[in-house]
Amino acid sequence: MKIWKYRPKDSFALPLDCFRIGVGSLTLLYFFRTLFEAPYYLAHDGFINHELLQHIFWFTWQPLFHPFMSTALVQIILYLGIIFSIFLIIGFFPRFFALILYVMVVCLYRYQFLVFFVDDVIMHLLLFWCFILPTGNTLNLLPWLKDKNIINQWKEVKVESLGLYLFLYNIALIYFVAGVSKFTSSLWLNGVAVLAVLKLPMGWFAAYSLEDYETLLKIGNYLALILEAPFALLVLLKPWSRLKLLLGLLLGIFHLFIIVTLDVPFANLGCLTLISLLFRHEVMDLFFKKNKNSGLNEVSIKNYRIANGLALTMVFFLSGAMMCALAQGQWRKAKRDTGKSTVSEMKSSSAESGGAIQTGFYAGLWAMGLAQGYRLLDWIDERNFHQTLTIFGNDKILSTRLVPPGMRGNLMMTYISDITWMHVHPEFLEQLKKDVKKRLKSVYCRNFDKKTKIEVTQSLTKIDSFRPLYRPAETILKFECENFKLLVTKD
Repeated sequence: MKIWKYRPKDSFALPLDCFRIGVGSLTLLYFFRTLFEAPYYLAHDGFINHELLQHIFWFTWQPLFHPFMSTALVQIILYLGIIFSIFLIIGFFPRFFALILYVMVVCLYRYQFLVFFVDDVIMHLLLFWCFILPTGNTLNLLPWLKDKNIINQWKEVKVESLGLYLFLYNIALIYFVAGVSKFTSSLWLNGVAVLAVLKLPMGWFAAYSLEDYETLLKIGNYLALILEAPFALLVLLKPWSRLKLLLGLLLGIFHLFIIVTLDVPFANLGCLTLISLLFRHEVMDLFFKKNKNSGLNEVSIKNYRIANGLALTMVFFLSGAMMCALAQGQWRKAKRDTGKSTVSEMKSSSAESGGAIQTGFYAGLWAMGLAQGYRLLDWIDERNFHQTLTIFGNDKILSTRLVPPGMRGNLMMTYISDITWMHVHPEFLEQLKKDVKKRLKSVYCRNFDKKTKIEVTQSLTKIDSFRPLYRPAETILKFECENFKLLVTKD
């Protein structure tokens, strides 16, 4: 029985433009969310000291955003991102605007590198490939408005496949590395990892007693452990094969489950946009279900040589970086556990704290604007902390949050809890922690006109079993506010 699909020289263009529309729509939402977050993470008086950040992470320099810029100016740039996303969706010079949006997102994640996470990783990756792939040859709004029958011509358009196959390899690498690396985690092997992940601050149900659902969570844990790496086979399996359809269904369930349980929506919605490419043959079969394609009017379009060259270069660096990452042990030990910062003691300052060879591969990606790491959630053994925050104002419990809801706010809190997520040189650790504390207090005081004494306590508990021992609360911040400003700091 043949299960491996035949790979033609050219591919139909319609699935690529379905992918383009999906990426454009997701980018539109991404910029809307960033617009909301701008006063907190992009403004000069927000949570992040961008001058200090650039001093510590010198390699994050970018030309678009600067500390002297007002919040209004930053938001104008974000509004442009929204407009360009619409151009990408409707097919108005889509590859050009995909490139512009890619540069904008790269500048965004570098400017707020302190709270950079997997949503940013996937978003700029998708925009990179949206520029590289020969998109924009079909599903364009303006030609369709002029002639509604143009869809029949679009069915005949084919494009060169090299870029597509390189992207499919990239997709397979994501699932393979993410899946295989989890077998190095004792929590995943013992069936506790899903509970630990859901109890992280980014979990929508972290406040609930999830320990009561031990059997269900263990089943989900082992299903994720077993299935994630085989998702890579979707790029190889024969169209309409039962195994491919089953894996596709499980892939959809897998990402939808993550979306409804964790605050990483863009990464998982981004992965779902790949369905039009993974099932491109099935998509075209549905297009031709009533009218079979004769091929007499077929149009074949070549990709730009520079685009293929960039794709080959990217895949070379990515393969080396991910293989090095797979061979590397865990390095994100929390200072809370060890009494010292293992991360800060790493000799290398690369994104994944590897050796010279690994640093070289990551540097190649970084020079292209790409920050990629596919060891996803295998770090849960080192970062399995459940956090409970309580805020007291004049001896009363306040309902106001210290940080906005979302992953970036959760990441800000880790820097004052000795749970550093990235390499920070030892000489900057304490300075960074003090600066983050000061800015958290200053931003929070904007809510108070009358004199108010604030105390913030947290309880951090490691979730390493279904019977965790929840820790007592500890005070992490104590300060006073008046006239919407910070008055006194006592820590």
